[in-house]
Amino acid sequence: MKFCPQCGAQLPPRARFCVECGAKLAAAGKARPSGGRVTGGNVTIGDVGVLRGNIDASTHISTHIDSQTNIDGDVNIHMGPKEPSAQEIFQKALTALQLKNYPLAIQLFEQYTTKNPTDADGYYYLALARLKGYRPRSVNLSTIRSIESLLRSSTQLDKNCAHAFLLWAIIKQDSYVMSGFKDGTPSVSELFSHARAIKPQHLKEIITQFRATNNKIWQWANSHYKRR
Repeated sequence: MKFCPQCGAQLPPRARFCVECGAKLAAAGKARPSGGRVTGGNVTIGDVGVLRGNIDASTHISTHIDSQTNIDGDVNIHMGPKEPSAQEIFQKALTALQLKNYPLAIQLFEQYTTKNPTDADGYYYLALARLKGYRPRSVNLSTIRSIESLLRSSTQLDKNCAHAFLLWAIIKQDSYVMSGFKDGTPSVSELFSHARAIKPQHLKEIITQFRATNNKIWQWANSHYKRR
């Protein structure tokens, strides 16, 4: 009769691993030390992380598990950190934007819109991040058009997303009207008509991310924020 020295489970006489806890057994029936260790944020289970048997849902509720089979047919289990939620990604993206770390903010907002494609704010903030702190008229036209596409998605998802309408109006005024081009559809005035209910927090984030002091829509945002 053979028992696991780790958990006490009864084992077949020639077992090399415990079918209950996965502990590796020494050849002479003595258990080799298998103490789990944490390295670089990853958990290695037992002796080089070798397990036999089944893994049920309770094993990995809070972990991300990858498996790899070695030459003996043993399953090596790698347990890493849980994948961050959409809300966690959104909060990190906001922090990056506030710190004007635009490459990181863009990367995180792109991840967020992939995870939560129905949130209008995700597209609005991604558009704001893609300006990278520059006033719109100094950004190349292909980037402006990609930003407009994001703002179109935002305003289609939420007809009351006043901050997306305002940002779009500023961009059109700066990139088209002030450069002598037609503003197209929707027009600057149409966009601006949907922006008047904007909240102070969104006014602040727009006027602090970039300056366009001779743009009349940006001027309205700046003075309107100061009056509140």
